[in-house]
Formats: sequence, structure tokens, C-alpha cells
Amino acid sequence: MPTLDRGRTTRALLGASALTFLTLGCSSTRTIATREDWAAEVDEIRSEASERPADVTLRTGHTIHDVDLDVAVEEVRWTGPAEGASPLENVQGLRFQHYGRGAVDGLGWGVLVGLPVGLLLGATSDDDFLFDRDAQMLIGGAAFAVIGGAAGALTGSILGHDEVYRLQLDPDPGDGSEP
Repeated sequence: MPTLDRGRTTRALLGASALTFLTLGCSSTRTIATREDWAAEVDEIRSEASERPADVTLRTGHTIHDVDLDVAVEEVRWTGPAEGASPLENVQGLRFQHYGRGAVDGLGWGVLVGLPVGLLLGATSDDDFLFDRDAQMLIGGAAFAVIGGAAGALTGSILGHDEVYRLQLDPDPGDGSEP
């Protein structure tokens, strides 16, 4: 019967959990497809804009970073490091970053990744000197959940949670007719 290389298994589990943890980003995306949807979201976007700077992406692909927004029904204006305005149909998206929400997201992902890794490491441990296998699983699960949660909260507070508004509006014909 083949034997299990516990050191290699441990390194593989830790590597897989670290890779999983680092690739999990946190964001929320809302797609706004009609002018009526936009009009319904304007107040919420204004509230977001009053609390934090935003990134504005234009349909040309150009992104203006860290600007203060003034959002209207027909256009978006920005001030800060760059100043400008654009008709609504030329705006592709708006992005706001929430660092507190990022910390909470990271905490959750850290516990979700850390707990099963700790349980598996405890289950594969050969050291029965102080604790039996069940106790090792519980201790490992709890320890890695705490470590993962702390690492996740720290990472999330640095990277933040992206709140993205993606606009897919048809150009306004301007003559009152339907496109």
C-alpha cells in the first residue's frame, strides 16, 4: 500500500489555499441597460459619490481615476486630479472602492478557505502525542480559520470591495423617437 507523504500533502494544501485566497476578488457589478434604470439608480450613485472618489471609464477605453463625481440624469461630471464631463451615452462604467466592506469580505473568504485547510491538516497529522485525531482536526480548523480570517481581513482592507456600475445604454436619438 502506498504511503502518504504528509509534508508534500501539507505544502500542496497550503499552496492551493493561498492561490485560491489570492485569486478571490470581491466586487459587485450592476448593469444598467436603460435610461429608466439609470434614473432609478442616480440617487444611490450620488450617495456613493458623496462618500468616496470614483473611477470613470469612457467608451473610448480611457479611465479617469480617483475623481469626485457629480452625477446627473443626462451626464456625468468629475473633478479632482482631472476635470471633465461626458454625456451619459459615452460613459461605460463607474467604480467605487469600499475598504471596510473589503475587510469583511476578506474575513469571510479567509475563514472559508482556512477552516477546511485546518481540518484537513489536522486529519492528516501523524502526531498523536498530545491530542487524538479529532482534537487535532478541531484545533487545526480553528487555528487556520482564525489565521485565514485575519489574513483575509487585512488583504480585503488593502484591496477593498469594488462597487461597479456598468452602463450599456443605447445612444439617445435626441428627437424623441425610439431607437
